[in-house]
Amino acid sequence: MKKYLSLLMIGAMALGLVACGSSKKASEVTTETEEATMPEIVDVKIENPGQYAELGKYKGLTIKGSKPTVTEEEIDEELEDIRYQYSDYKKVEDRDTVEDGDIVSLNFECTTSDGKTVEDYTQSDFDVTIGSEEMLYGDDLDVESALIGKKVGETVKVTGSFYDDDTYGEMAGQKVTFAVTINYIEEEVLPELNDAFVKENLEYDTLKEYREAVRQELQEQAEMDVDGENENALWEQVVANSKQLKEFPADMVAKEKENTIAYEKEWASYFGMDIGDSDEDVENYFQENYEKSVEEYAKDSLFRQCLLQLIVEKEGIEPTEEEINQVVQQEIEVGGYSSEDEVYEYTSKDEIRDQLIQEKVMKILTDNATIKE
Repeated sequence: MKKYLSLLMIGAMALGLVACGSSKKASEVTTETEEATMPEIVDVKIENPGQYAELGKYKGLTIKGSKPTVTEEEIDEELEDIRYQYSDYKKVEDRDTVEDGDIVSLNFECTTSDGKTVEDYTQSDFDVTIGSEEMLYGDDLDVESALIGKKVGETVKVTGSFYDDDTYGEMAGQKVTFAVTINYIEEEVLPELNDAFVKENLEYDTLKEYREAVRQELQEQAEMDVDGENENALWEQVVANSKQLKEFPADMVAKEKENTIAYEKEWASYFGMDIGDSDEDVENYFQENYEKSVEEYAKDSLFRQCLLQLIVEKEGIEPTEEEINQVVQQEIEVGGYSSEDEVYEYTSKDEIRDQLIQEKVMKILTDNATIKE
């Protein structure tokens, strides 16, 4: 099994079942430099998984599920979000003093103690909400708070030091001065959600029709969420019903640890996160996210891979070329790919095969289970 599949089968990871290719497409937000330094994930081959694990009961399981429901409040929240997506801004004309919570337009220049302009922190016509901490750069460098009580047209100087944090790169810990001019105060104006708005912006004839479409979309999402929760619960039962027969070889565990860390770093990079490079950073990350050390996590992953392989062998699961081609075509249609070649730039036939195996295993579990509400 490919490494990423075994990890997906571990319910502790909130990654869900990601369509092959789609997750890789997300990696386009990663820079070429990051991609070049990303650790390589290499398969750990488990020959004869039956020597390490004894597969327990995996059919006829019973779990307590939940009914996928959508409340009126949830629909209202979605509709309110739409209003914010189409909001506009206008200048506040009846006062000129900045208050906490105001949206203000600013021009600002950041300079070092020797008078050099810091281009990365110099901008014009910049909108910020006072109190959002978007311009909180240090304990004594809170630009937003310094603007409260000041008037439109004023230039306010704020001197302090950047946090001594890697986030600020070469500016970390440096003392600077922000010269901030308040251009104007503005307020957000939300559109009225009615038939006319819906027809103009959302391609529905009436608000009622759009509300029902939102309800249906939320219902479908709720059903997918419940299906995923049920699959995780069933898989955890399979794990609980099974037992490990002997320890995995040290070299196998070591390689799985490397793969686990590499995979986590890859996923973290997609979301602009960094789990660090030191052993301590990695251990802290796993303790905080999975309540187990990276070594325990790797051993658990190997055990689960064995169980998956044993089910595959017992059920005679083997995706066909036609099924693999169907996945590729689906990615072309809905995943934003232009050709088969482009799909295979982000995934491989083996990865698609493993995805299909995982789906088939989960279908066997759910088709043969009793899910009580």
